[in-house]
Amino acid sequence: MPPEPESRPLRVMLLNSLYPPVVVGGAEQSVAELARDLATRGHRVGVLTLSRPGTQPGSERDGAVEVFRTPLAGVVWPFGPFTERRWQRGVRSLLEVFNPVMAFRVWSVLRRWRPDVLHTNNVAGFTGAVWPAARLLGIPIVHTTRDYYLSCVGSVRFRNGTPCGDQCPRCRIVTWPRRRLFGLVDRGIGISEFIARTEARACAAPTGGWGVVPNQAGRSSDVPVVVNREVTLSRLVYLGRLKPTKGLETLFEALRILQGEGRRIPLTIAGRGEDDYVSSLRDLAADLEVEFVGYRPPGEVLVPGSVLVVPSIWWEPQGRVVAEARRHGLPVVVSDSGGLAEQAHHDEAVSSFRAGDGEDLARVLSRMLGRSWTPTTPTIEAAPVADRYLREYRRVIDQRTLRGRSRSCEADTGIA
Repeated sequence: MPPEPESRPLRVMLLNSLYPPVVVGGAEQSVAELARDLATRGHRVGVLTLSRPGTQPGSERDGAVEVFRTPLAGVVWPFGPFTERRWQRGVRSLLEVFNPVMAFRVWSVLRRWRPDVLHTNNVAGFTGAVWPAARLLGIPIVHTTRDYYLSCVGSVRFRNGTPCGDQCPRCRIVTWPRRRLFGLVDRGIGISEFIARTEARACAAPTGGWGVVPNQAGRSSDVPVVVNREVTLSRLVYLGRLKPTKGLETLFEALRILQGEGRRIPLTIAGRGEDDYVSSLRDLAADLEVEFVGYRPPGEVLVPGSVLVVPSIWWEPQGRVVAEARRHGLPVVVSDSGGLAEQAHHDEAVSSFRAGDGEDLARVLSRMLGRSWTPTTPTIEAAPVADRYLREYRRVIDQRTLRGRSRSCEADTGIA
């Protein structure tokens, strides 16, 4: 007898602009963890990702996961520091509207591999052309939005130091094709309620509507890393990319206020950024007890006695680093920006302050630092991320099958 529908192994193709070891943010780590978790559950898992322009297509193994790397059809590699001439910028912007070469390359891989479902994530470089490519093959599509690519040319909805409440004319025009093509998607997923609402307002509605599946740090089989002893909260940690959107200046302002009150608090900053910007941060923090340590694995800096601070001033989609800190039993302070506010609402160990307000941050930190803290395990979701996505996959597969049967019945009975 064939397996029951809920237990039948699926062929799942995940698509993301980048995949380890090429990592620039949390999306690559989240996609990799999901792929590996799905594979451990007995499903056939492939990942379609980009390689640099001019390279040869290739495949490799990440454990049980098959990774297909297809070269970017473009003039520059936009993931990481790069320089480009004006004509190159123009060509890159044009190709990002809709890249027919990438559509063909994606179609070719999907035609050979024949997944039961395509799960797209970050599609920069691939562009929205991936969705008609899958639709032509009759493959159901789930899309997880992890940034604001659908509605913003820069994917951040942030300009002149503040979040963009409304789309600017340029973003409305340039993103129009991808927002319309989104109607080909069967199910949209946000990593927070905030980003799902924000992108849903701008895009054509997917046939199966929107849902929310928050990121979890680590695989579902990982044991939370918690030191079970009472500690004194005495130091701060920032973990993430060093960019103007991340609000480090607000954190420095709060430290300076606390220092004026006679409290000199050490801060460790772990992450990378553009050299000029990092240099400006070093100058700004010269009178504070701040240590820049570059990129470090979370376990090296999320040590007992620390408070993680996430001071973002842009609309952070969710903030994967919050889940990382909670896995280590640490308390977290976040700005009330974007999806971060939801984490403070759902977890009493996560406190919030007004984004961009150094005085409010100083007040929150003042109440926490010097206090005893018993490390707590994070709030556990009802089901691991992989199980929640499996439900979404089966849902869109079933819906596509039902629509196909309905059309077949209409044809057989002559119903118009």
